[in-house]
Amino acid sequence: MPLLAAIALGLQDGEATGPGTTDLLVLYGGIGLVFWFMLIRPQSKERKRLQSMREAVKKNDRVVTSSGIFATVAAVGDSDITLRIADGVRVRFARSAIAEVLADEGAQDD
Repeated sequence: MPLLAAIALGLQDGEATGPGTTDLLVLYGGIGLVFWFMLIRPQSKERKRLQSMREAVKKNDRVVTSSGIFATVAAVGDSDITLRIADGVRVRFARSAIAEVLADEGAQDD
């Protein structure tokens, strides 16, 4: 019988005695660690990466918004960014709408 099943069933010397408190704590602690490493930690790292990327956006960077609009940054404010979508077309977005900063090879000055 697999070890975890034996712990969960509390088998000891062939008779069912029920799991002890320590056994359950070890089992639940292991499940909690797996949950943290597979779900919570990667999500936290991604959130920090996005926040630092959005804070580093500067004028003339090429960006993609969360709605899929490709644009060039025209001006940067504290909580908003003005994007140039086409010649003479500027739109204000919240910083949180920036999904990705592209390579600035196609950036052009105003």
